Amino acid sequence: MPNYFMYLFQNPKDIDLKNNNFVLDVGHANITGNLSEFLKMNIDHFHIHDNFGESDDHLAIGDGNTDFSKVFDKIKNSKAHVILENKSIENAKKSLDIIKSKI
Repeated sequence: MPNYFMYLFQNPKDIDLKNNNFVLDVGHANITGNLSEFLKMNIDHFHIHDNFGESDDHLAIGDGNTDFSKVFDKIKNSKAHVILENKSIENAKKSLDIIKSKI
């Protein structure tokens, strides 16, 4: 979740999923600074968007500072669903093209 005190689950240690899977919002994880830690967990769905680690911008992949290299590796090695969360169809197409080229 965005890096506000009132939101829960900013760190994977905040909850014990007991080997259950969950949805990882990559943009929110980038804001919390815990993307690498969340990627160690069992992920069923990825919500994909980029930002600069400060606000929930929902940018296209590559338009922010999120390190997607480990995200792409995790997607390649899983059966997880990928959902694009961009503000425009153009940004969604850009993100989709990047994902297709990486996985």
